[in-house]
Amino acid sequence: MRGVCYGILRVQALMLLVMAGFRAWFVLDYIPDGAPLVDFASAAILGLRFDLLVLAYLQIPITLWLVGASLLQSRGGPYRWLWSTRPYYFWSFFLFALIAGVDHGYYAYFQDHITVFAFGFIEDHTVGVLDMIWGMYPMVWISFGAIVFALLYFRFLNKALRIEGLSKTWPSRWTCFGISFLVFLITGIAARGSLGKFPLRARMASVSEHHFVNQSVLNGPFALKEALKVRAAESGRRRSIEDFGFSNPSDVFSELIGEPVAVTNLEDALAAISLRPRSGETIVPSLERPHVVIHVMESLGSYSLAFHSKDFPIAGAFGKYLPQGIFFERSLPTTNSTVGTISSMASGLPHLPGGAYLPQGSHSRKVIPTAPALAFQKAGYETNFLYGGNTTWRKLDQWLPKQGFFRVEGRQEIKSSLNLGVDDEAHFKVFDEHLFRYLYQKLKAAKKPQMYLVLTASNHGPYDIPSQATLPPLNPTLEYAARLLSPKVLSGRLIAFQYALNELGKWFDEMGKSGLLDNTLVVVTGDHNTMDITHFGPDELLNHYGVPIWFYANDDQLNNLRARSHIPAGHLNIFPTLMDCIGMEAPVLEPSLLSQKRLPFAMNGGAVGIDENGGFEFGPFGEQTWKWSSQDPLSLDP
Repeated sequence: MRGVCYGILRVQALMLLVMAGFRAWFVLDYIPDGAPLVDFASAAILGLRFDLLVLAYLQIPITLWLVGASLLQSRGGPYRWLWSTRPYYFWSFFLFALIAGVDHGYYAYFQDHITVFAFGFIEDHTVGVLDMIWGMYPMVWISFGAIVFALLYFRFLNKALRIEGLSKTWPSRWTCFGISFLVFLITGIAARGSLGKFPLRARMASVSEHHFVNQSVLNGPFALKEALKVRAAESGRRRSIEDFGFSNPSDVFSELIGEPVAVTNLEDALAAISLRPRSGETIVPSLERPHVVIHVMESLGSYSLAFHSKDFPIAGAFGKYLPQGIFFERSLPTTNSTVGTISSMASGLPHLPGGAYLPQGSHSRKVIPTAPALAFQKAGYETNFLYGGNTTWRKLDQWLPKQGFFRVEGRQEIKSSLNLGVDDEAHFKVFDEHLFRYLYQKLKAAKKPQMYLVLTASNHGPYDIPSQATLPPLNPTLEYAARLLSPKVLSGRLIAFQYALNELGKWFDEMGKSGLLDNTLVVVTGDHNTMDITHFGPDELLNHYGVPIWFYANDDQLNNLRARSHIPAGHLNIFPTLMDCIGMEAPVLEPSLLSQKRLPFAMNGGAVGIDENGGFEFGPFGEQTWKWSSQDPLSLDP
């Protein structure tokens, strides 16, 4: 039995060494300027505990097998048993190493270890995502490295688990029981990760005030385990009222409204809310209702737009329109995912953290009374959703009509109307130039006021743009360039970002020439952040998560918005603000940005929020808070 323990320890030692190698690779590849090097020693020690925890879970089946084989005195004794563990040790740890490698690449895109968003790979545009991965990473060399690692690891196992002189008969059952119990106890302690009151958890991975140092503690398999827990919570039913500390629905809506209210169902609550004034100032509507267009641009983050200049025309043709509108720079998306953002905006409801998205959850067949499109229909509008991809994605074609959208159109309708060929689209999407041309033609031919919720797709991987597209070269500033990953990885993403905004600018040009722009309210925002920048500090919430919310309207409306452009804003404020601008009344939960009574506040489903005082995040390392900087209105100080 001594030889069995010795063989297991040799294998575990190699596994720990490999896990430590992945951590060192992570630090060397992503370490930002200013990270305190002295704190990495503490991070490595705590990281070792997380590695031991992961490897203990891997060891549990082997330990149970050892207990059973030794007590049953299986044939071949310790020698045969230890040799037979090779396939399990090989495939299980090879899978763990593969997960660690995927986690390394995942961080480059999301600035985080594996999260629940990884499951979007299965549910999203899988072929497009695979093509994006192939273009972003040197997959041939990665595959070659994985094969070399597998061969070397298998060779090591052959040596580690073939111990000369190991007995082929088991010792007495009592001896086997005692040793097996000791191995099982050590494995259990390692799997718990702690001898203290609480087991080792992600929020305990905090050894430094620097965010990246704390990120270096965790490993890929542990992060995947945490993501699976969140995924399980999303898939199940939740008692949301109790989860958030309320005892009944009346308490929830009393907190929302600011005074006691008794409700028994959602309709009663909405009636109570709709009777209350939504803003301190409502614009008198014109005799003719204006068109309303909300452009939700794929992966449009705020950070890159701030660097638009003659030498770095990242906004393309849209750049000249930026000063003509009102830019709410302190703004957050309602979620960090596309489907979450669209479903929240279309329903008028915030996304429940840990809950299923509305088009796919238990409420997918219900009409939601707070849906803004229902109010626009009652006001005489034709309501439309337009997407550059397939409307069957996430069952939007089934769910959106229930929420008041008269037309739900996408890739197929655009291709058919414009007679597009195979060169006019990528894997799952038409190029943005065709989407905007289709939208312009629809607005030009409209006989009634139109409300459009538009979702673009060109800035979603794979980052293809038309071969004939001509864009000015990008020469980023040193500050911007310092944030980027390698140019080889990001060149396609930045060009797709520029292309999408350039085509948006051309749409504005056409709308202006035709006179349609004079009678159209336009909002431009992003579904979530760009995610093309990495190494953001923990106090850079807006750089990391923020999206622009940009309004274009007539002078009177812009003047009213301009006075409020400094306040925190979110996606759910967009429709109420537009309703105020054209004098509509509707039962909405979130206030207009014109409201004089609202408490400025914005929060997304990623547990990140901002208010008039500062920002906060409920992250894996607990709660972190900041206050707005007195030097820079967009910066946060500890």
